[in-house]
Amino acid sequence: MPALPSIGWQERGAFFPEHIASSEAELRKLLVKYLAGSLGLAAQQFFQAEPASRRGLIQTAALMRKFIAFFLAIALPGAANACQCAFPLLDTESVRDAKNIFIFRLLSAELQLDGSDQPLTTMVTGRIQVVDTIRGNTTAKTIRYSTHQCCGTRLDVGKYYAAFAPEPDSEFLGNNGNLLEVGETYYPKSGSRTKIESVISGRRSLEEAFSEYALDRTQQIPRPPAPYCPNGNKQAP
Repeated sequence: MPALPSIGWQERGAFFPEHIASSEAELRKLLVKYLAGSLGLAAQQFFQAEPASRRGLIQTAALMRKFIAFFLAIALPGAANACQCAFPLLDTESVRDAKNIFIFRLLSAELQLDGSDQPLTTMVTGRIQVVDTIRGNTTAKTIRYSTHQCCGTRLDVGKYYAAFAPEPDSEFLGNNGNLLEVGETYYPKSGSRTKIESVISGRRSLEEAFSEYALDRTQQIPRPPAPYCPNGNKQAP
C-alpha cells in the first residue's frame, strides 16, 4: 500500500496565526521560538549562551521540551483518533431512532463564563429558531454545546442545522452525534428535508443521502480520509 496522503497540520489545529507547520520538525521549531519568546528570550540564545548562564537556560529548555512533548501528543495527526467521546457520531440508526427531529437556525452563540473559574472553558449557549419539525413536538429555544478540539462541535451563526434529539425540551445538548448541517438557506420542501425523510423511511442510509463533507461539517476536527489502496479504491476505515 502506498504512503498515505498527508493531512495538513492546520486541519489538526497545530498552527499559529503567522506560521503553518507542515512537518513535525517545523512544529518543534515554531514551539521553541514561541516558548522562548514568551520567556523574553531569543531561540538562538539557547545555543549561544555563556557557560555561566547556560545552566539556567538548559533547565528552562528541559521544561520546554516537556511542554513540547505534551503539545505534540495532542497535536499530532493521531490525536484526533485518540479522543474518547461520550457519544457516537451521527449515523443511520440514530437518525431513525430519534424521537424529535427538527430544523433550526442558529441565531446567536455566546461563550459561557458565568460561574466558571476556567479561563479555557469551551461551553457555548446558542439561541435558536425552529423553522421546521419533521418528527415530534419540540419546544427547543436554546442549544448548549462544546467547542473543544477533542469531540467539540462547530456551529456557524446564521446557518441551518438538523437536530435529532431524544426529548422535546426547550434546551438540548448538541454534539456531533445529534446534529447535521443543512446549509445557509432552508425551506420545508428543500432537498435536505427530502434526504432526511428518505433515511427515516429506510430508503437510504445516512451516508447515501449526505456527502462525507456534510457529515463532517459540525466536527472541530474532521475524520481523516480513508487510505487509498493500490487498486484505486478507498479502504474502509
